[in-house]
Amino acid sequence: MRRTRFMISTLALAAAFMVACEKPGNNPVTPPEEPETPEEPSTPEEPETPDEPAGPTYVNLSENGTANCYVIDMEGPYCFDATVAGNGVDAPSFAADTAKLVWQTTDGFVTEFSYEDGVIKFNLSEMTGNALFAATDAEGKILWSWHIWKPEESLLSFTTKTGYEIASLNIGALVSTPGSLDSYGMYYQWGRKDPFPAGPTLTGNTATMPVDLFDIDGATVKVGYSSWSSDSANTLEYSIENPTIVLAGQPLAGSYKDWLKEADNKLWGNPEGAVKNSENEYPNKGSKSCYDPCPAGWRIPPVDALKTATPSGGYDEDESQFDVEGDFCYGYNINMAEGSSYFPASGRYYGAYGMLYGSVCGLWGNYWSNSPYGDSDSHMGSIIVAFQNTATGASMSPLAGGAKSDAYPVRCIRDKE
Repeated sequence: MRRTRFMISTLALAAAFMVACEKPGNNPVTPPEEPETPEEPSTPEEPETPDEPAGPTYVNLSENGTANCYVIDMEGPYCFDATVAGNGVDAPSFAADTAKLVWQTTDGFVTEFSYEDGVIKFNLSEMTGNALFAATDAEGKILWSWHIWKPEESLLSFTTKTGYEIASLNIGALVSTPGSLDSYGMYYQWGRKDPFPAGPTLTGNTATMPVDLFDIDGATVKVGYSSWSSDSANTLEYSIENPTIVLAGQPLAGSYKDWLKEADNKLWGNPEGAVKNSENEYPNKGSKSCYDPCPAGWRIPPVDALKTATPSGGYDEDESQFDVEGDFCYGYNINMAEGSSYFPASGRYYGAYGMLYGSVCGLWGNYWSNSPYGDSDSHMGSIIVAFQNTATGASMSPLAGGAKSDAYPVRCIRDKE
């Protein structure tokens, strides 16, 4: 706290002068004046109390809107409101006692961290990377968590041929460079807000595991998975409390499709997004929900965001017909209204086991929409584009479905609402 400065005023002492009176008579003699009484020396002023060094000025990330993800473009001190879940729309409420750094992608990425009066404050180094912060209760249970994303490139947008402004990077990606591992970004189970990291190499095999993460002290944090035979973890509450656990899908109707015991098509804000109208179009675009993983000002796209990626708008195995620029390079440069944007084949987590599917990294690309898939199968989510390029051939589909328990990348669009 800055101290108030005090100064002791100088006390000036008045000089006393002795004035002699004239004696009576014809020849008055004026006696000599007594010497002036010298002024007492002034009390010296005490030096000013120096100001304490000013603390850092924190950039308020939530000043123009709260979200589950905050994208940052430079090092320095930041803060955000840690009392609001996501964007606050139909959000659960909580009262936190404290907060913590759950993980960071590189030891030393976050250099300082604190929590006071509902505000998380932190300082980022010059490194690029990702981190996850959480508000907790007195026993350490996570009540909500937020993703901090500092890419090497600025987050820009391209206008798709369908009119959406789509981001230049996957959530969590550091660059958009074709053939770079740093372009893969993070992965999300459909409907969840918390990210899971990529593998350590462009391609992998069945033994490939996600990269290690680190806590504030540099200790390793590993991504885990829930039981394949028990459904006790397959609830929304458990997913919020355990953002480092991939929830293995349960055998609903003979499949592993959903990470929830009971499907919830509203989680990403567009429960009717797969319903077509009489013109065979998708009129329901949805709106941002409190579980949307995109930064403030962005949201997950609806199903038709990239429907021009193939001539028919459906599945195609003729690579020469894909609406892309150049050859496959661990992904495709999909054409936009102007230019093209790189979509890496970053692979996925396999929902049946809750583990990274390493053997398809660099070969398969699947990108979530905000909608469930189909009119009746509520345990699947819709995909805005799915493609693969393997030794057996290539394929692409702008409208596809995937198990909600799978974890895929997300490419956000501008939120214009």
